[in-house]
Amino acid sequence: MLQRQPQPQDYDLVITDMYYPLEPGGSEEEAGKILISKMKEMQLNIPIIVCSSARYRIEEILGAVLYSEKSDWERQLQEMVRSLMA
Repeated sequence: MLQRQPQPQDYDLVITDMYYPLEPGGSEEEAGKILISKMKEMQLNIPIIVCSSARYRIEEILGAVLYSEKSDWERQLQEMVRSLMA
């Protein structure tokens, strides 16, 4: 069975962290920033939410959720996703 490559229109939303390995077993990099830059370069009009333990203000994204054990980050993320469906 042939499987096709995912296409941008297959996605309604991108949720990313900022630091993670770009390849299995690799070291952590600012992969989220690279992803956002590539999406902008490709002119993909897909909303992006950054979920991270650091505060980010990035023009190209819908918003950022501060991940912390002390915050209700899950509720913030749910509200942000719901705002897209309104």
